[in-house]
Amino acid sequence: MGIAPHVPPADARPGDAAAAARGGTAIFVLQSLGRVFALLFVVAATRTLSPEELSRYSLAAAVTLLATIVSDLGVTPVLTAAVSRQPRHSERLLSATLLTSAGLGLVGYLAAIGFAVVAYPPQAVGDVALAGLGIPASAMASSVLAALDGHRLLARRSGITLAQTTVTALGGLALVQAGAGTRGALGALAMAPWVALALGAASARRHAIWSGRLRFDAAASWELLRRALPFAVGGGIGAVILRLDVVLLSLLASPTDVVTYDVAQRLVESLGYLTSAVCIPALVMISARLGTGRRSAAGQVYREAVRIAYLLGLPASMVVALGAEDIVGLVFGPSYRQAAAPLAVLGAGLWVLFVTQVQVVVITAGLRVALGLGLAVVHLAVVVALDLALIPHFGPGGAAGAMVASWVLMAFAYDRLHRRTLGARTPLPPARVVAACAPLGAWLVLAGPRMGLAAVAVGLVVYVASVVLTRAVGTADLERVRLLWSSSRPTPTVDASADDDRPTPAARHQLVDASEERFS
Repeated sequence: MGIAPHVPPADARPGDAAAAARGGTAIFVLQSLGRVFALLFVVAATRTLSPEELSRYSLAAAVTLLATIVSDLGVTPVLTAAVSRQPRHSERLLSATLLTSAGLGLVGYLAAIGFAVVAYPPQAVGDVALAGLGIPASAMASSVLAALDGHRLLARRSGITLAQTTVTALGGLALVQAGAGTRGALGALAMAPWVALALGAASARRHAIWSGRLRFDAAASWELLRRALPFAVGGGIGAVILRLDVVLLSLLASPTDVVTYDVAQRLVESLGYLTSAVCIPALVMISARLGTGRRSAAGQVYREAVRIAYLLGLPASMVVALGAEDIVGLVFGPSYRQAAAPLAVLGAGLWVLFVTQVQVVVITAGLRVALGLGLAVVHLAVVVALDLALIPHFGPGGAAGAMVASWVLMAFAYDRLHRRTLGARTPLPPARVVAACAPLGAWLVLAGPRMGLAAVAVGLVVYVASVVLTRAVGTADLERVRLLWSSSRPTPTVDASADDDRPTPAARHQLVDASEERFS
C-alpha cells in the first residue's frame, strides 16, 4: 500500500476551508485552555516545590519533550496528508504503521535514558526514566490523531489534546499537592500520552477510521518513513531549538539557573500563543490564495497579519520587559525573583517572536518544506553558537539573550525568503502603532519596578486610548481583522461528486474572491 502524495490545499474539497476555519477556532479555544492549565501548573508548582525540585522537573520534562518530538520522525504530517487524500485507506494505513510508530517511540525512550546516563547524576536518570514512559504512547497517539486530522475531525482532536494537557497539568498539580513531589508530577507527565492514545483510539473506532487492529507492514512503514524524512529533520531541529537552552543550562550552569530560566521561558511561551488568533485564519487564507496562484493577494493577507502581530506584540513586550520583577513576584512568588532578569530580556524581544510566528505561516501555507528546513538548520546553528558563547558567562540571562538574538536574525532571514518567493516585504512597525505604545512605556516607567496589577491594567487602558487617539487602528483595519476570520469560512459553491472531489479552477477562485477586494 502506497502513501498518497501531498498536494497543495487549494485542491481540497469545497467544504475544507470552512472545516479548517471551524477546526482552527476549536484548536485556538481548546489549546488556549490547555495553555492556561499548563501555566497554572507552573504557578502552583513554584509555590509548592522548592527550586531544586522544580529544576528536576524542568530538566526531565525538557529531555522527554526532545525525545518525544524527535521520535515522531515527521510521521504525523505525512499521515495527515495521506489520510486526507485517501480517507478510506486510514484503517489499512494505521494498522500497518502503528507498530512502527511504537518502535520509534521506544527507541526515543531508550535514547533519552542513555543521554541522561551520560550527562546527569543517578537521580536525574530516574526522573527521565519515569517521565519518558509515555514516549511510545505519544508516538502512537500522534499517528492516530493525525488520522483524525485527515478526516477533518479537528475539534475532536483538539479535545483529546486538551485532555492530555489536563492530565499533565492538573493531574500533576493534584499529585504535587498530595505530597508526591517531583516524581508525582513526572508520573502525570508519563501518564498523559496513554490517556490521549486511549481516547484517540476510541474516537477513531467510533468514526470508523481504525478498528484497533495492528499488523506490521514493512513496505508501508518504509514508504511512510521515506516521505517523512524532510519533516523528521525539520521537526527534530524544531524540538532541539524549543528546549536546547534548558538542556545546555543543565550542563553548563547550576540547577537554580535551569529553573530560573525555565519559568521565565514558560511564561513567554504562554504569551506567544496569542498569535494563534492571527496565525490560524492567516494560514487558511494564505493557503487558499497561494493554491490559486494569487501571490499578491497572499502578500496582502501576510502584511495585515504582521501588522496585527505588532499591535499585540509591542504592548506585550513593554509590559513584560518593564514589569518583569513584579510579574515574577506575583505569578511565581518571592523564591523566583531571579527569573525577572531573563524574563525582562525575553519580554523585550517578545514582539519579534510574534512576527516570526506569522512569517512561518507563509512557509507552511506554501508547503515549502525544503526552504523551511534550510532555515531551521540555520536557526539551530545560531542558537547553539550563541548559547555556548553566552551561557557560561551570563547564565539564564545569556540563554535569554541568545534566544532573542536568534529571533531577530530569523526575522531578517524569513523576510528575505518572503521577498524572493512571495514578493512581499515584512512591514516595519507602523509609526502610529509605535506612537500609541509611547504613553504605555512612559506610564510603566513612572509606575516603577513594583507597579502591581492595577498599574498594568491602567497602562493597557492608556494603550487602547492611545491607539484610538493616534488612529493606529481605524474602521478599515477592524474590517480587515473581521475578514481575516470570516473569509476563511467560504460558502461552498461547487457540487462535487464522490468520484471527483477537486473543484474546478473557476470554483476555487470563487472561494477566495468574495473578500479579496474588500481585504485590500
